[in-house]
Amino acid sequence: MPLHPKLEGLIARKLARTAAPQWEMPIEEVRGAFRSLWTLAITGMPVAVAAIEDRSLEAPGRRIPLRLYPFTDRKEPAPGRRSSTCTAGGT
Repeated sequence: MPLHPKLEGLIARKLARTAAPQWEMPIEEVRGAFRSLWTLAITGMPVAVAAIEDRSLEAPGRRIPLRLYPFTDRKEPAPGRRSSTCTAGGT
C-alpha cells in the first residue's frame, strides 16, 4: 500500500536534514529532532484522556500487554471521534 503523499513529504524532509543515522547520534539529539518534527500543524491539539488502563489480551502461549487511553469518561463517544486508543507490546 503506498504512503500518503503528505507522509512521503514528511519523511523526505526529515531524511534531507539528517546528519547521521539515529543510532549513531546522542539520544538527546534524537529526541530533540522528533520533538521539532511533530508540531501542532501535523498532530493537531493534544487530546485529554480520562484514564490509563493496563490490560492484557490472551494469545496462543502468552498474554499481550495493552494500555488503553479512553479520551473521555462519557459512555458514548463524541460524533466522529474514537472513544479510546491503545498501545500493545511485549515479547
